[in-house]
Amino acid sequence: MLAEIYRRHCSAMNAQRMRLLDQAKAKANPPDLEDVIDAFVRPALAVSHDGSFSRLRTILAAEDSALLEQLVAENFDSSSATFIRVLASRVAELSADEIIWRFHFML
Repeated sequence: MLAEIYRRHCSAMNAQRMRLLDQAKAKANPPDLEDVIDAFVRPALAVSHDGSFSRLRTILAAEDSALLEQLVAENFDSSSATFIRVLASRVAELSADEIIWRFHFML
């Protein structure tokens, strides 16, 4: 049941992220870095207004749950890879490792 609740929230957030990223790409090709970051961050902040999902994530993280690792991989690996690729195209002067670390800190 926890996994399904997590998936539902993540699915909606990822869909919004992809919509905003598509809008950023339609506005400018390549998209502005600020718009790419906004497309990633804004949906996550909107979800944080729902305290129940934030509490669920906190509990799973505090328990060092293998379930959380699985859920994060299932729900975010694809969208994260998309954003990392777009960010890399905007900051070509950075190494792949540097981009991944900066993405990690953005999370």
